[in-house]
Amino acid sequence: MIQHDVTDLSFLEPQSFDLAVDARLLHMLVVDSDRDRYLRGLCRALKPGAMVLFIELLREDAYDGPIDSFDEYMKVFAPDLTTLEERSAFNAGKEVKIKLTQVPARPRSKTGYLKELGRYGFEVVNFTLVQSGMGCRIIAQYS
Repeated sequence: MIQHDVTDLSFLEPQSFDLAVDARLLHMLVVDSDRDRYLRGLCRALKPGAMVLFIELLREDAYDGPIDSFDEYMKVFAPDLTTLEERSAFNAGKEVKIKLTQVPARPRSKTGYLKELGRYGFEVVNFTLVQSGMGCRIIAQYS
């Protein structure tokens, strides 16, 4: 298992991956500079023509302005990060109820994801809504 800072992927060999999966990572990076470092590092590690599957949260009314710091994120989004909410989890195949707070997240709209990924050389091949429209699956090719 590799544990590393996703905003510093310099440990990965350049142009070494034909395929990558981002399973709910990009939308967890709430500050523009963190998203930029992650996407630049990902692009560096991908071979030309590589495919990437992004599985992300989606909000059609998402804020598309800049976020330069976590403090700015908190002012713009004002998320409740303290109230416990009941959620379902699975333990040994059985559903259990747990209580968790919300975590910081910055989903984009479909247009927002297309623009953001396009800036890094990705061409979106497929965009599919999932989870009753709360999420999306994006298949993109890196050029």
